[in-house]
Amino acid sequence: LSGNTINCFLTGSPDSYRNFISKGLRCLLNVPNTEAYKNARHSSGRFCFQSSQPLGEKNTSLHISSVGQLPCHFSAWNIQIIRSFRTSPSFQAAPVPLFWIIVKPAQKLFAIILGRSIRNWWKALPPNKRELFKESARKNKWKILLSVSSVGVLFVVFYFTHLEETPITGRARLLVFGKEHFRELSQMEYDMWMEEFKSKMLPETDARYQVVERVVGHLSESNKDIPQVLALKWVIHVVDEPGVNAFVLPNGQVFVFTGLLNAVSDIHQLSFILGHEIAHAVLEHAVKKASLVHFLDFLSLIFLTMIWAICPRDSLAVVGQWIQSKLQE
Repeated sequence: LSGNTINCFLTGSPDSYRNFISKGLRCLLNVPNTEAYKNARHSSGRFCFQSSQPLGEKNTSLHISSVGQLPCHFSAWNIQIIRSFRTSPSFQAAPVPLFWIIVKPAQKLFAIILGRSIRNWWKALPPNKRELFKESARKNKWKILLSVSSVGVLFVVFYFTHLEETPITGRARLLVFGKEHFRELSQMEYDMWMEEFKSKMLPETDARYQVVERVVGHLSESNKDIPQVLALKWVIHVVDEPGVNAFVLPNGQVFVFTGLLNAVSDIHQLSFILGHEIAHAVLEHAVKKASLVHFLDFLSLIFLTMIWAICPRDSLAVVGQWIQSKLQE
């Protein structure tokens, strides 16, 4: 699911938090056109289930009145569970420690100041001293090369010593931070969402809430043999918002907007989308993305310092920084 539409922390955040994040890291679903929907329609490799309603018989929308009855295709819940699991691009949220989020702009500013100071220091040197430095560098080129290579080796060693196996798929992933950071941030994110939507939460007696609850219940029940699914307590929150959106926090908090319920055509689409979001939480894509972003950001600070140190003018350095930021994106 593409996540460049809204700046967020784990899967989204209130306005006060959006200033800290440079990229949108949560999904804003446009169901008929999203990757999740297209993949769901052509793949059985998801958390999913089939109801007794034929796939060809679709309503224009899964529109449920808060006081009315469920649509007819919800009345029969003779469910055939389809259990398989396939990974998808982890575009979902990327939580990072709060300290890193706050100091990240300051680190970039420090890199720019350091690089510019090195350049000005070099320009201020008399020509004879510049030649002495160049001559010294030529004489010690192997020592310099060895030092640079050693730093590179340290990065490689750090990378491979911080790899761990992804749950279920067994793929290797980079994990820079401890999971306790993400548990704390998940709770923080949950508290912020609850504060923002506290007046828009549907009660458990609402028919729309019950539909989502039954879908998530069937998904979790059919995958309870997976330890990561069994370990999480899936809590449903249906928000009375027109936006077509759904997301799952790493701690099992499921948020579904009523706009999504109105946008999907049948129970199959809803189950595919929620299964996709649950898979992000189970596979801990947020942990993976945050660690990778942190690692790449650290490398980018080195390149940023070099750009401002090497470029002869500030204007060229700004252009170089812009190119570097685009490549990083």
